Amino acid sequence: MSSSLRVDDMAREWNESLRLRVGVYLILGIAWFYGLLLLRDANLAKRTDWGQIEERIKRAKSTAAVAEWGARAIDAKAAVQEWEQLLWKEGSIGLAQAAMQESVARSLLAAGVGTRNLRSAIVEQSAATSDALVPVRVRAQVEFKPSTLYPWLHTVTKGVYEKKPAFLVDALTIRAGINGYAEVELTGYAVRGAPAASPAVPTAASGALPSGARP
Repeated sequence: MSSSLRVDDMAREWNESLRLRVGVYLILGIAWFYGLLLLRDANLAKRTDWGQIEERIKRAKSTAAVAEWGARAIDAKAAVQEWEQLLWKEGSIGLAQAAMQESVARSLLAAGVGTRNLRSAIVEQSAATSDALVPVRVRAQVEFKPSTLYPWLHTVTKGVYEKKPAFLVDALTIRAGINGYAEVELTGYAVRGAPAASPAVPTAASGALPSGARP
C-alpha cells in the first residue's frame, strides 16, 4: 500500500506543480539538445575520416594506374647495374690502384705511345663522401703524337661503352713543340672491400716508368 500511495503522491504533485513540470521538461530538452550536438560531432569526425581514406585510395589508384612507374624502376635498376660494371673490384683499394696503373701502362705500350712518367694516387675524400667508392687518379706524361695519342685516349676510355672497369679523363694538357708532350689525368673508381674480379697484378702502385719499358 505504501508504494501505491507514494506513486499517487508523486502524480498529484506532478499535476499540481507547474514548476516541477517545467523543470523536468527543461532538463529533458537540454539532454536531448546535448545528445544532438554529440551526434553531429561524431558524424563530422566520421565524415572526415572517410574523406581522408577515400583520398588515399584515389592517390593509390592513380599511382598504380600509371604504367611509367614500373618502367622507371626497371630503368633505374638497369642504370645502377651498368654503373657497377664500370667500377674496379680487386679485393682492396691497393690492388685496385695497382690494377689501374697496370691497365694504363699496358694500353700505352700497345698503342705505341712513348711514356715519360706514369704514377697513380688515391684521391682524398671529404667527410660527406661515401667511403664505399674510392676514386683513384692515374697521371701519365707521354710523348705528343696525334697519330698515337688520340687513338690511345679512345682505347683507354672505351670501357665506359663496353660496360667494364673504366677510366674517365679528368684533364688533358698538351705541350706542343719539337719535344712536345701531353699530360693526362685519368680517374677510376675502386670499390672498398669488393671481391677480386681477377688475380692481383704484381706491379708497383706508384712510380715512374721509363719510355718503352714493359711494366
